[in-house]
Amino acid sequence: MANGTPSHAKCAGALQWFRGRHVNCEVTLVVDPINVAGLADSVQWLMDQEMFSFILSPNYNALWSEAARTQWQAETGRIGVIYQQGFRDGRPIRIDIFDSKIEAHIANPLHRCGQCSFGGNQIAVDPGGRFYPCVRIVGLMERGGMEVGDVSSGIDGGRLARGAPTGGPPSGECNDCPARPRCENWCACVNHSTTGNVNRVSELVCFHERMTLKIADQVAAMLFAENNPAFLSRFYG
Repeated sequence: MANGTPSHAKCAGALQWFRGRHVNCEVTLVVDPINVAGLADSVQWLMDQEMFSFILSPNYNALWSEAARTQWQAETGRIGVIYQQGFRDGRPIRIDIFDSKIEAHIANPLHRCGQCSFGGNQIAVDPGGRFYPCVRIVGLMERGGMEVGDVSSGIDGGRLARGAPTGGPPSGECNDCPARPRCENWCACVNHSTTGNVNRVSELVCFHERMTLKIADQVAAMLFAENNPAFLSRFYG
C-alpha cells in the first residue's frame, strides 16, 4: 500500500470475486529479497484460492545478498515441485518462468515474437506527457533519459532508433553460454535499469536465467518420462 501497510487483506478479498466465475486471471508476484522466503507458500496459497496462472517478476534493482539468492533458489525449487505436482494431480498451473523455458526447449531458440519491441508496437505516456518505449522505463530519467518525444512534438523517430536494443547482448558477452538460446536476457528495460545499457545483461539476470532453466528442465524431464497427459497436451499437443 502507499502508506507502507500490508495489502494482503484487500487482495485476498478481491480474489474471492474470481472464484467460481471461470474468469481467466493471471497473478503477478514481484520477487524481492524482503518477501522471497514466502514465495512458494504464496503460490500454494493462491492455488488454494483457485488461481492457476502466475508471473514471477524479480526485482532486479534490489540488493540480492548471497543468503537471499540461496533462499530464492530454494523457493524456486519448491515452486517447481508445486508446478510438477499440479500436472500429476490433474490441476496444472501456468508459471511463466517454467513454461517459457520448456517451450523454448521444444521450439529452440526462444520465440522472438514474445519479445518486447521497445517502442516498435506501443509506447508509454507519463503524467507529464512524455513518451517512453516501454512502461517499465517511465521514471528512469535519472539513468540517462529514455524519453522518445512528447504529446506536443510527437515521437522522435531518431531518438527511438538510437535507444533501441540491437537484439541481444554484445558479441562475446553471452555467445559461449549454453543457456543463450533459451535465455530471456533481452528485456531492454531491465538491462537499462540494471546496467545503464539496453544491450548489456546484469549478473543477477544471468543468475536468474540459469537457475530457472535448471529447475524447469528437471521438472519437465520427470513429467515427460512419466508420459503425463496434461504436460504432453500443453507442450506437445
